[in-house]
Amino acid sequence: MSTFAAEAVTIVDAAHAAHRDALLAGRLNTTECPACGLGFGLEAPLLYYDLEREVALALVPDGMTAGREQHERIVGRLANRVIDALPPDRRKMYLLQPRTFWTSQTFMEAVLEANGVSAEDLERARATAELVEELAAAESLEAVRVRLEEVGRADDRSLPRIAEAMADEALQRGDDTRAARMTELRERLAAIVGLTAPSVETLIDVLTQAHAAGELDGAVSAVRPALDYAFFSELTRRIDAADAERAPVLIRLRSELLEAIDAHDAVVTAQIERAGDTLRAVLGAQDPVESVRRRARALDSAFFSVLQANMEAAGAAGNHEHRQSLERVRDAALGAVEEAMSPRQRLVNQLARAGDAAERSRCLDAAAEVLDRTTLDAVRSASAEARAVGALEVANRLRAAADEVAARMGSATGPPQ
Repeated sequence: MSTFAAEAVTIVDAAHAAHRDALLAGRLNTTECPACGLGFGLEAPLLYYDLEREVALALVPDGMTAGREQHERIVGRLANRVIDALPPDRRKMYLLQPRTFWTSQTFMEAVLEANGVSAEDLERARATAELVEELAAAESLEAVRVRLEEVGRADDRSLPRIAEAMADEALQRGDDTRAARMTELRERLAAIVGLTAPSVETLIDVLTQAHAAGELDGAVSAVRPALDYAFFSELTRRIDAADAERAPVLIRLRSELLEAIDAHDAVVTAQIERAGDTLRAVLGAQDPVESVRRRARALDSAFFSVLQANMEAAGAAGNHEHRQSLERVRDAALGAVEEAMSPRQRLVNQLARAGDAAERSRCLDAAAEVLDRTTLDAVRSASAEARAVGALEVANRLRAAADEVAARMGSATGPPQ
């Protein structure tokens, strides 16, 4: 186990665009372990204030304080720092008496509301997030299509972008399995709601701008499937039709595009080959389950893609024994990924699988240090998500777990808000 220092932002001035935008996007006070690359959020007190709207909101995560008195001291220190940094004519009483919160969820709801996001907007966002989670569990493109028609959102072009954002978030947390699932959903949604690939003309314009900005490699990664024969034919036609000033620019673009594509494809090929080597090494080991656990850091999205493809091939060929071996490797791989999760994420996963009350109690006993309001909210949210996708057994397990978490917390003082 390694330790390292990480700096957290504790005061956000709404006039400071970088901090405000990071807070609104959920990126503030996130970091990753330099040893393993695992991303996670930092639990730290935070004071958000907006002098124009006369808003002051404070968050002190539940579990950081021993009681209300210590909580008030922390908020007071943050408020005094703000007051001390302001000129006398801008020091207002509301800054010394911020609305205070003990959970990130209620704090962020208040921040969003202060930035013009209404309760109705939040409710719509929650409903959409639940729908996307439900669709991610669908077994086929047709199942996604039917569900979208049922809820009247078969033409909602915001859904692919939301799925893509969820995939990015999962990647940042190191959850490659969820990221792959959300990426697949994004492609299904794009096909259903009528999002089409950008035209060749648009692609050329976008890549020309990326080339001028020195960002060609990233742009190629984003649009690689569209860089096909039709694209290069149109690019060549434009070169032939260009004037003496424009032609050299497009020629350089074409040359560097081919190099960027070769580099991108080489990386993808290497990732697939490495994943294949990892899977072969695991299957060839005397104890495949232990072998996959030792290779936990190599279990990326490419590995799970190769593993899934092999499972499907074994099933199609009727090789049930090989498929069962692959399924055992998959279960062990998912377990290894789970071990890399935060204690709260791991506990929620374990509670979802707990078969009875005794097993549930063992999970809660082992995670006593994280049995707080944040965990309770996470378990309840997971229960709601499971119910939304029809996984009633899992939903009921998590509902029972949430009740037990609440009971173990006893009559602890609730948050001020």
